[in-house]
Amino acid sequence: VYVDDSAITTTIKSRMVEDKSVDATAIQVETLNGNVQLSGFARDRLEKQTAENIAIKVKGVKAVQNNITVRP
Repeated sequence: VYVDDSAITTTIKSRMVEDKSVDATAIQVETLNGNVQLSGFARDRLEKQTAENIAIKVKGVKAVQNNITVRP
């Protein structure tokens, strides 16, 4: 089943908005052929990991590259 990359990105972003432990405005999401790249800034390692966990659970995601920088 093919899932559109823009739909994947939108789903990840909306789930980040719903999860109050992640600052969705500070994290960028890009998807290409089901491969997700996360970038931007997190307050701590837990926020960085939570963002990755949200992304990997979205239908159609094949892999997640987490390039989020932790900046307290």
